Amino acid sequence: MSVEAGTHAVMDLSTGGNLDEIRTSLIKTVDVPFGTAPIYQAGIEAIKKHGSIIDMTEDEMFNMFERQAKQGVDFAVTHVGITKESVERLRRQKRLIRMVSRGGAFHMAWILHNEQENPLYKNFDYLLEIAKKYDVTLSLGDGMRFGALYDSNDRAKFQELLIIGELVERARKKGVQTMAEGPGHMPLNDIQSNIQVMKKVT
Repeated sequence: MSVEAGTHAVMDLSTGGNLDEIRTSLIKTVDVPFGTAPIYQAGIEAIKKHGSIIDMTEDEMFNMFERQAKQGVDFAVTHVGITKESVERLRRQKRLIRMVSRGGAFHMAWILHNEQENPLYKNFDYLLEIAKKYDVTLSLGDGMRFGALYDSNDRAKFQELLIIGELVERARKKGVQTMAEGPGHMPLNDIQSNIQVMKKVT
């Protein structure tokens, strides 16, 4: 129905059922760019294997990204702006709603529990190698996006955006296409200034 309506892209964000089967079926069905968020499936499989998302390994995160790339995914969300630095910034914020991004929450919980850097950020060059090999565009996820109008344009979001901007430059040097996601829920009068900052920084 989406393709018939003229959509430019389709995303599968499923977290239930046979995820590989769902994805391969959808890839065969649609003829527009197809995207996913690999950390969702990595998290679900970590629950089954380890009992919790926070116990997933770095290898499991990267293996899932590569598995989905091999299946033919055109673009994949990676929450590489959720780092120890940006999480600490969020902790100092007085946000009404701390985090609404599911993938962002997965990474934040992992960082806090393991007291380690986000593996996708720490080993971003390896992520770029996989993306380059399978011609996957990286959709740099807005894990710190606002969930409430009250939180619009706060420091935590711009901290993440600065990190993403630097990663966009690294991706371009490696020949990997990127998209910078954003901005989240905000008052109408904040949209123009936010987009202008996003374009400037990324």
